[in-house]
Amino acid sequence: MICSSVNNNNNNNNNNNNNNNNNNNNNNNNNNNNNNNNNNNNNNNNNNKKRHSNNNRNNNNTNNNNNNNNNNNNNNNNNNNNNNNNNNNNNNNNNNNNNNKNNNKI
Repeated sequence: MICSSVNNNNNNNNNNNNNNNNNNNNNNNNNNNNNNNNNNNNNNNNNNKKRHSNNNRNNNNTNNNNNNNNNNNNNNNNNNNNNNNNNNNNNNNNNNNNNNKNNNKI
């Protein structure tokens, strides 16, 4: 029974590590998305300076689309990350419940 508890604790540690890795990956993805978005917006702004001012509206629309796409990507990443974390937390809870059952048997 004790071995089972040790295994469940190890599983919890693995799940926690997975949570941390998921969070880190998510943050990296969001940062990359933000950086790419900023670069796109800067490029559009720089290109717009080289043209006539009547292109301002098109440039603003392009930047708004980029911003919206970036926000959607970040939201998707966050949602995926939350789902992964919830799954891992559920696994932790299941392992803890198994530990409690096994400890009660001892």
